[in-house]
Amino acid sequence: MSYPILYQANETNFQHQGLGVLVDTISATVTEELNGKFELDLVHGYNTGLSKHLLANNIIKVDAGNILKNQLFRIVQVSKPLNGKIAVHAEHVSYITNDLTLKPKTIAFEQNCQGAMNCFLSAIHETDHGLTVFSDVITESSTTWAIPDFKTPRDVLGGVEGSILDNWGGEYKFDNYHISLLEQRGSYANTVIAYGRNLTAFEQETSILETVTSIYPVAVITSREGETESTVTHTLPELVVDSPHIGNFPNRKTLLVDFSNEFDDKNPYSDTKLQARAQKYIKANQIGVPKVSMTLATIDLAKMVSDDYNAAKVERLDLADTVKVYFDKLGITTEAKVTAVKWNVLKDSYDEYTLGAKKATLGTIIKGNVAEIKAVAESAKKNAIEAVQSANGKNSNYYGNSSDGEPQNPKVGDIWFVKDGERTIIKSWNGTSWVELVSSDWQEIFELGLNAELDVVREELEIALAEKDVAIAQLDDKLTENETILAQATQELTANQTEIASLVEGLAINTQAQAELELSLSELDAELAANVAEVASATAAIAAVQSNVAQAVTGANNAVSKADSAIANASTALTQAQNAHAKSVKSSAVTYQSGASGTTVPTGTWGKSIPTTSASQYLWTRTVFTLQDDTSTTSYSVSKQGANGVDGVDGTSAPTITAVQDQFYLSTSNTAQSGGSWGTGVPTWVSGKYYWSRVATTFSNGAVTYSTPILDAALNQALVSALEVKTTAANLSTTVSQHATLIATKASQSAVDSLTGRMTTAETTLTQHAGQNSAQSYDSNSRCANKACDEC
Repeated sequence: MSYPILYQANETNFQHQGLGVLVDTISATVTEELNGKFELDLVHGYNTGLSKHLLANNIIKVDAGNILKNQLFRIVQVSKPLNGKIAVHAEHVSYITNDLTLKPKTIAFEQNCQGAMNCFLSAIHETDHGLTVFSDVITESSTTWAIPDFKTPRDVLGGVEGSILDNWGGEYKFDNYHISLLEQRGSYANTVIAYGRNLTAFEQETSILETVTSIYPVAVITSREGETESTVTHTLPELVVDSPHIGNFPNRKTLLVDFSNEFDDKNPYSDTKLQARAQKYIKANQIGVPKVSMTLATIDLAKMVSDDYNAAKVERLDLADTVKVYFDKLGITTEAKVTAVKWNVLKDSYDEYTLGAKKATLGTIIKGNVAEIKAVAESAKKNAIEAVQSANGKNSNYYGNSSDGEPQNPKVGDIWFVKDGERTIIKSWNGTSWVELVSSDWQEIFELGLNAELDVVREELEIALAEKDVAIAQLDDKLTENETILAQATQELTANQTEIASLVEGLAINTQAQAELELSLSELDAELAANVAEVASATAAIAAVQSNVAQAVTGANNAVSKADSAIANASTALTQAQNAHAKSVKSSAVTYQSGASGTTVPTGTWGKSIPTTSASQYLWTRTVFTLQDDTSTTSYSVSKQGANGVDGVDGTSAPTITAVQDQFYLSTSNTAQSGGSWGTGVPTWVSGKYYWSRVATTFSNGAVTYSTPILDAALNQALVSALEVKTTAANLSTTVSQHATLIATKASQSAVDSLTGRMTTAETTLTQHAGQNSAQSYDSNSRCANKACDEC
């Protein structure tokens, strides 16, 4: 299913989504008539989606058939809402020819049709219309376009006597702003419409009753003898000449045909000549064969095909194709042209075909016997098969369209170049039939081969992407492992902080005891000063331990901070790897278009088939790569057909691709390949180097071509980020280890035990000194008491 795309009225670039996709479209059909109207009718939900932007002069882009894609239609009318819907009518942008200004007078003198189309552009006053033209009609003619007979440039194209279509003939093809007038727009469809078998009897009878079965040939000859002028009306003895099909009809239906202008003094009248011209007219105009005019729904086409035909081919009928119509009741097979189609935009298929005679102008059908005879004569003149003597002087080369019929009286070895729509077939006469030698179907075969090669490359690309996904998954596993290690380190740091807090609490208790001890020592005499100094030294040692513990806590906190930073860096690396994957190629599409310039990208329609280009045109190839994040990037290449040279001897077959191999280069630079070499294996990456890649294509003749080397920026960034994560994790592990060692050294139980021992020693010394002082005091008191007794 396809949806229309809406653009602003002044938009000139239609390679994007414009205002948006009209997803609320209920129905959309494009009606195109051969050499006639080309219009879009759309029904959209009211007050939904983009309905407020469905305004006059805005542009809608849709496909208009199997061949015409991305056609632009300008909105000319929007209906009032009814039952929650609005109807939009739009005209093809080629209708700009109705709006442009025509210069007062333009003469096209002895021009072929391409020259006449160029004169058409010159006849337009404005120069910024963007129209381009082309024609392959070789008829030469002259005409004059002057106001007021020609009011707009559209009148110059057709619909007015003296127009391009009136003078040069052909079938128009409007491809946006590119107007082509072709000798034969459609192709010859290998299908049959069973007219009498599948349509109602009334429709068949109507066509039969309107069919002329015989002609009444006359010739009015005027002669002069002296002053006397006489006029004689000649008829055949039998008066009427019948069609070979007259036996199929219930009664004769006669058409009077005047052959007076076929005779003159150099070609005098005779009944035999009149009879011959009548027979020729019956054959050329298919007298006795019903005219075809009917409308078919595509759902019915498969039912209208006999068992000998493929229904799928009928479904692919396009505008201007020629199809056989079988009158079962008469046993007559004739041909009809698809003169109008109705394309269902949403379903991507035709809803309706109209079969009949092609229109002679853009606005009217030539009516009347005289106009019909003139049209038939002009058509015969323009469509006659052209025979050219070949180089050997014995055979002939025939050129014509598939609808012209086979060349008459060919000789063995004659060559017939048949144009069938956009296809060209070369046939050779073998004495009994025309045998096909070459067909432009080789393009389809080439495309199939190319698509097969692209499938192989696409498969290899998918494998490479899968390998990259595995590498990313492995990186994710490494990041998870590092996060686990960091979590364990955090737990260990928490445990160490708890132990440090316990040590600090113990030291605080010891500090309080020391303060009480110092208070007690201050009351002792100066003799204990040395021991007090020793206690002061012990206090200083305790302060040093406290300082070391604080440093250890700070270091541990820093380690935790670095661990958090490492986790953030790892997350960034993962995001960059995912972004790199998003910018990798998911799919590609190759399309082609011919253009007039080798440096400016053409603005026409790109197609999957390689178009036929003339010697003055360039063949453009566009490759659109769709990335994993559904964005896209586009590249172009251009080639040009060289001038035809003298045919040489047959050469060897063109080489085929035998191998496609990815190659890698580990460079010291991210702007050029240096310091390494190309190889099929992926070299081991080291910091400061960059991966480059290219594709080597080997052909069956041994030749090898290389694609342009590209820097694998995504892979390089992912490797750098992974290295940063690894380095950060290693630094974190080292930091944690160092601080754990420092804590163990500065705040170990042995250091505390040593300090406690020193304090115990100081207490013992103090006790001893206190004992000695008490003993000395006791001795003095004893001596005083004894002396007093002695004195007593």
